[in-house]
Amino acid sequence: MNQAFFIDRDGVINTESTCLWQAEKTILIPGAAEAIRLARSAGRLAVCISNQPWVERQVCSYEDQWRVFARLQTLLHEEGTRLDSFYFCPHTPDKTPCQCRKPFPGLILTAARDLGIDVGGSFMVGDRFTDLEAGRRAGCRDVALVRTGCGAAQLAAATGFTGEFIVGDDLLDVVRQLLEKYEK
Repeated sequence: MNQAFFIDRDGVINTESTCLWQAEKTILIPGAAEAIRLARSAGRLAVCISNQPWVERQVCSYEDQWRVFARLQTLLHEEGTRLDSFYFCPHTPDKTPCQCRKPFPGLILTAARDLGIDVGGSFMVGDRFTDLEAGRRAGCRDVALVRTGCGAAQLAAATGFTGEFIVGDDLLDVVRQLLEKYEK
């Protein structure tokens, strides 16, 4: 079975902005492409897992989200790498109860089933404690929080997640830490 890095999108791979559904405004966070390339060169899949409530709020469409993913793939391709797949939850927590919106593990479990991933040998990386909680609930081997995006604020608040987790400056830092810890 495959092992993977499940990676949140906004604030981890690409910069946070007020227009997260506009593909032309998608910008990679420095080091994100190198991190994904490193993860893939270590034999792991790189799977994007993201909450996108803008769809249910009718701010954007499913097609807009797929255009953002295509733009990410173009930017990553220019850097010599790619994501293996993209899964997103279109729901808002107040309208549609679901099991796919993080902190629930539905997206990770669906990706694992679809792509033949051993979740117990995989990692979840995000910039919010809900990302880490989804990884824990899914049974990921380890979870990590980046300081980019909302990560620094999540750490400052220090609420919402119990248990051990890795902290890194950005996706590249976290991927290096996880590979060093588990690839010995």
